[in-house]
Amino acid sequence: MMAAGFVFSLCSSSDAIIARSLSALAPAGALLGFMVYGPMMDVKNVLLLSSSFDKRFVAKLFVVVTVASGAAVGGAWALGLVAL
Repeated sequence: MMAAGFVFSLCSSSDAIIARSLSALAPAGALLGFMVYGPMMDVKNVLLLSSSFDKRFVAKLFVVVTVASGAAVGGAWALGLVAL
């Protein structure tokens, strides 16, 4: 679902509506990943950052945001706050 959030390139309020409509198809943890990762890193954002910053910086930022989002969702699951 994090990849879907990246590709869809929606705003955070639209992410919540889409996630709600997908609630029967995906577990809560996947939807959390969709809502956390989508607004922070998406195709539109990567293209905008690439036009202003060095490609290496954008690649490093992409990796850091992806790892941090994955850790946040995984941490929520490990603490029992959300079911994957």
